[in-house]
Amino acid sequence: MNKLLNAFFEKREPGNKFQTFIMIWVYVTMAIVLLRWLGFLPDIAAHIAMAIMAVVVLGTSAAQSFARRRRK
Repeated sequence: MNKLLNAFFEKREPGNKFQTFIMIWVYVTMAIVLLRWLGFLPDIAAHIAMAIMAVVVLGTSAAQSFARRRRK
């Protein structure tokens, strides 16, 4: 199971749970968008998933930028 997970995740920071959460959410979002494209889900499901992904990614980049400035 560990080898399977390592195939999907690039280990930049070992032990970073938030980075793992982001990668899992990206894959979930892609699956939701694919199911929407195939006609199994309504539009709103894909819109909500993409909005959550955008907030998580932008929030993470803002937090990293703030942390870098604070270290200097």
